[in-house]
Amino acid sequence: MQAILILGLSLSGTLDGSVFRYVHTMADLIKEVNWKETSDFRCFVSAVYPFLDEDETEEFVVEFNAFGENKISKNIVFDYIVDSIVKNREPRFVEARTRLNLHIEKNNLQSSLTGAELKEILEIICPISNQKLVDQLVAESLLCAKSQQLNLTRMASLLAYIIFEKVWGVMKEQLAARIDDSRRRLSSEAGNQLH
Repeated sequence: MQAILILGLSLSGTLDGSVFRYVHTMADLIKEVNWKETSDFRCFVSAVYPFLDEDETEEFVVEFNAFGENKISKNIVFDYIVDSIVKNREPRFVEARTRLNLHIEKNNLQSSLTGAELKEILEIICPISNQKLVDQLVAESLLCAKSQQLNLTRMASLLAYIIFEKVWGVMKEQLAARIDDSRRRLSSEAGNQLH
């Protein structure tokens, strides 16, 4: 149901189309995990959002546990990620917004930028991006916005997807193994505490 919401909001222009791409890519990662315990989500967060500090990770995990009522499944994880995107709390989107804000303030730019200005900033913030993809996403975003300028929310959505697109393949390869290792470590620690 959440995917339909994101698709509808993207098609209506309320959300940038890169948000739907991001959600689809995130769903691919979520599906890689055999979700067994709520502690799996903490490992997932550490792997997918390595830029979060310990407190931010803890806050995101606590909010997830409340959202999922201390249950876990692919659907609950997916719904929570989508919910956090819609509520502007998803960590990669927050990070992208923060990075853009810092760049905009540092360079005394307006909070809405043209496609060309955004491409210049993206090249600075995320230099080894797929330029064809960047051009396509910026053009689509401008069409969807029906404007010659993009607001901060749309720009952050683009940046979040571009950064995620660069790293998701490696994450996908390593994610299941990292969660399995985490489970073994937690199980070993629990066994040691019993002795």
